[in-house]
Amino acid sequence: MRSEMQVLAKVESESAGGASGALEIAEPKVISTAFLSIEVDLVEAATTQVRDIADSLGGFLENLNNSGADEGQQANMTVRVPQAQFSDAVERIELVGKVQSKNLGSEDVSERFIDLQAHLKSSIREEESLLSLLGRTTTVSEVLTIERELTRVRSNIERFQGQLNFLERRIDLATITVSLFSPDKASGEPPSASMRIEVNGVTDHVDAVKSLVASSNGVWWTLFWCRCATEKRARL
Repeated sequence: MRSEMQVLAKVESESAGGASGALEIAEPKVISTAFLSIEVDLVEAATTQVRDIADSLGGFLENLNNSGADEGQQANMTVRVPQAQFSDAVERIELVGKVQSKNLGSEDVSERFIDLQAHLKSSIREEESLLSLLGRTTTVSEVLTIERELTRVRSNIERFQGQLNFLERRIDLATITVSLFSPDKASGEPPSASMRIEVNGVTDHVDAVKSLVASSNGVWWTLFWCRCATEKRARL
């Protein structure tokens, strides 16, 4: 146990000895995002337009989901474009149709970026110290202790590097989510209406209504007769 503690103390001492000042970033690290809901005449054609806009600016289509058919078709898509082309991409995509809603966002991740860089740099120094100690170690117990620490430190290095890579991709490539939909169309059902008319001579007026419907290239579906007290009624 004492030997293990001594090894760890040496690692901490050597790692601290190589530490430098706080990391600095020349410019803010910002993640830009946008969401656009756009009404278009033809969803499929608009989808192609948005994809072409992203491609022309050095970006790409990340995902696309289509639903519905004909007039009820919808598409939800996400494109990624270089940060420098973000504003241009949004402006050009807006011209695809009629914008119904728009939401722009930005997140400054500079502090998180610096923190990850510091952790990564510290872990790399710790790995170098362990490797240096491993070359000078003669006892089996110390070798096992150092190898165990190397496994832990290398796992941390991979984790911090992976988080940095992910963050850099989100910073370098802005995310634009676009929802495309076609305007609501008429259902295709014919218009309908109802009215109540009081007349003298129900039978004659029923015949007149039938003639009017026929002259308008229409059809009548049902006819109901009833006699209530002294009144005769028809419904068609």
